Amino acid sequence: MRNVLGSAALLLAAAPLSAQADHFTTSPEDYDFVEGNSFSDDLLGSVPQLRYQQIDATNSRQLLATNRIAFRRDGRALASSAAGPRNVELEVVCAESDIDSISTNFASNYLANESVVVSRITVSFDDWVLPQGLAATATNTVWFDQLWDYTGTTMSGHDLLWELRVYNNDSAGQPYPFDFEYAVRGASFGTPVPMPSVNTTLSTGCTVGSFTNAHSLRPVILNDGSTFRLQADSMFGPTGAPTFMFIDAIDRGLPVPGLCDTLHATLALIPMGTSDPVFGVTQTSLDLPYQSSAIGAPIYAQAVAPDASQSGIQVSVSSAVQMDIPQDPPKPLLGRVWALDPMATDATAGPLPGGIIIWTNHP
Repeated sequence: MRNVLGSAALLLAAAPLSAQADHFTTSPEDYDFVEGNSFSDDLLGSVPQLRYQQIDATNSRQLLATNRIAFRRDGRALASSAAGPRNVELEVVCAESDIDSISTNFASNYLANESVVVSRITVSFDDWVLPQGLAATATNTVWFDQLWDYTGTTMSGHDLLWELRVYNNDSAGQPYPFDFEYAVRGASFGTPVPMPSVNTTLSTGCTVGSFTNAHSLRPVILNDGSTFRLQADSMFGPTGAPTFMFIDAIDRGLPVPGLCDTLHATLALIPMGTSDPVFGVTQTSLDLPYQSSAIGAPIYAQAVAPDASQSGIQVSVSSAVQMDIPQDPPKPLLGRVWALDPMATDATAGPLPGGIIIWTNHP
């Protein structure tokens, strides 16, 4: 085993001028002067043993002749006497991967360019007891045994993967607050959480009988990335009356003489059910074919039902609603898997979105 103490200064001084004049970037990209939106203090640097993989789809820069990674303290974590210096015996692997196919099998996440860039070594991690400010300078540097090249997501078609295998930690059980970023809020792996439409109410609807509230339609379009699902219910419509919903791709804005409100949708008529005096018409669902080109397009909806209380045409018209077809659910741009064993072949946790912010060098 080797011990790295003061090696950063020695290596940097011995490096050629071209290497000394390199630049730094972060993974995820563009967090050089931006604090992450969370922190991680109970895993890396805290547990006695670990195999941790992180995949980053944000790095478009070429990372040529990369010879180190470094970590920074989270800027918002409070002072903690437990976050003192520690010696961590570790190994580092870099590779190219694909976050869209992230797996709990560690080896499956290597798609290309896999390299053990740091053989098993003991690294001294700094004292992080006190806060060091937002987007602090990285202090814990791990120098590579060999240079590693990565041409970025755009040129390589692959995402950046780095992995730490921790064999020993002399301060196990003590928190150590790394800066952390989710990159895409609300993103998740596995079954996506559908995105809802942004709705605009175009009309108030008619008032039915003794109700004081106007006849209303409450629709939404949900996009799970493979299906557009229209869901709707109706309130304060004519009790016991069959209710139908018009949908349309155009706002008709059609005033009809004798009708209690303007018709905004007339293209297709969908049965919703019979209105209950308490619950109205319970939820109706309709799956629409998914087309990515339709995202952002408006869909108009309005309910109608026969209504003897109306003085003109005996039909009640609900509020009309414009629904803008929502974006696909966000996909994570950062992801991680881990196991509490450096020799594990499969992760016992993850994949989860987000990751620790690292610094690295590039030309």
